[in-house]
Amino acid sequence: MVDFFKCPQDWLDFFYKDDVNPFVDEKNDYEPFYLIPYHKVNVVILVSDKTKKEYTYSKEYLSKSFQNIYKELENEGFHPVKDGNIKHWYKNGILFFDTESVNKELLNKIVCFLLEKKDIIWLILSDDKDDKKDIYNTIIEKSNTVFRKNPMDKSFYNSSIFKKINNILKTQKNDPIPW
Repeated sequence: MVDFFKCPQDWLDFFYKDDVNPFVDEKNDYEPFYLIPYHKVNVVILVSDKTKKEYTYSKEYLSKSFQNIYKELENEGFHPVKDGNIKHWYKNGILFFDTESVNKELLNKIVCFLLEKKDIIWLILSDDKDDKKDIYNTIIEKSNTVFRKNPMDKSFYNSSIFKKINNILKTQKNDPIPW
């Protein structure tokens, strides 16, 4: 279940709504939602990692796709600390979570809730075979700014995706992210 003592009030209110609560499962990982209040979310990064969980949100993230994210950040001129700790992303308005860490029904509710904020930038990092295609298509249809990339694909390299996100944030009068 969601930890009352860790979760910001806006997320807590969301998780305990009558149409959401039945999908909340104690097996799910809610840590990303503890790290950033809803009203501070500017960027949502969704990953789908069906492999063995090799990370936590505060420890080393060792998957190949995340190593590729670090490589692209470096290609774009950023200097990420490669310790796998991405908590600073949350402090900078990024909600990063693995779609495999919540059930599909709850993921759909979370996405719909986030889509109420019109100025969110979405980055969907998954392949075309992902079983959540319908949810991703909803994001693509209803959001103004969506990037869909597969970090395991060659087209991810030199895509300048992180620079593009920062440029959009600047036009929205938000601070760019020190990736």
